[in-house]
Amino acid sequence: MAVLDVRTDFRGNRQKPVESTVRSADPLDMACLLALLAVAFPRVAIVLLWLFSTFFANVYHNFFIPLLGFIFLPLTLLVYTYIVRTQPAIDVPQLVFIFIAVIVDLGLIGGSWRGRR
Repeated sequence: MAVLDVRTDFRGNRQKPVESTVRSADPLDMACLLALLAVAFPRVAIVLLWLFSTFFANVYHNFFIPLLGFIFLPLTLLVYTYIVRTQPAIDVPQLVFIFIAVIVDLGLIGGSWRGRR
């Protein structure tokens, strides 16, 4: 048995159905949000990717390099893994992204030294 949703106004008159203006979330919108969160909190992103996806599978042959990346250069670990998984070869544009990730990671490490002075 189907249930009909009949809306009425305060006088009891039936109202014409209104189309919703709310659009559903686009998966690409969510990917942009996740990328921003990964840049802001790279270690949290690494843990979540390690637990709930196969993002790091078949990229590293042992556990040592990802562990060092998690401790010292987390954003570089994410960028390098993404590039290796999506690009057939690493060229100059990909190296620029890796270089920017290293600079950002080193800036995050060196920022605590400046705060103590």
